[in-house]
Amino acid sequence: MADIYLKYISIKIIVTITTFLIGKSSALSICPTAVWATKGTTVAGSQNGYSGSILNRLIQPTIVIVDNSSNIYVADGGNFRVLLFPSGSTQSTSGTLIINGSSGTELDQFGTMDGMSIDTNGNIYILDGTLSRVTKWTPGSTSGILVAGGAPFVDYYDGHMGNISGPGGMFMEPESSFIWMADTNNSRIVKWVNSSTALTVCGSYGTNPDNHNSL
Repeated sequence: MADIYLKYISIKIIVTITTFLIGKSSALSICPTAVWATKGTTVAGSQNGYSGSILNRLIQPTIVIVDNSSNIYVADGGNFRVLLFPSGSTQSTSGTLIINGSSGTELDQFGTMDGMSIDTNGNIYILDGTLSRVTKWTPGSTSGILVAGGAPFVDYYDGHMGNISGPGGMFMEPESSFIWMADTNNSRIVKWVNSSTALTVCGSYGTNPDNHNSL
């Protein structure tokens, strides 16, 4: 699992996930005369746009992660779950259910699935923009652990208590598991050290386009 964090692809499609190139490195060397395929290949879900809840169908997938072995992790947002598809999958391939959630506010549920990261131990982190939190799912678990957001925290930047509101993006450092979150409604970027303490690394509450330290 040491190389599992390779690529992070954010998608806003409804049912079909397609790929044109799966790379083995974060920096790809592409021939300047390369000619791309004119058609993509469906590797998960239905190539005809059919949605569903069986293991070879998806509903509003939001995030894809591809590891060094070309295994595909899909945050299937409409089904509130994460599926794993092996390398070489096609539209008829059934995924393996590795997170099975539902709609709601408990730690085994999601409001929305807006971001996903995987650390070197195979733990999966899900950003829930609706509930303003990140939950950590250990391999084989049936419920998540709150690791960021979801409750007031002490901001090391100014010592005050704060809340996350409507986060729109997340980056998790695989080795340290530190989480950087785009705290959208508070116009700032926050780094989470643990579930109750964080640091504002840029921006601040509110917006002021005349200040270079505001977002």
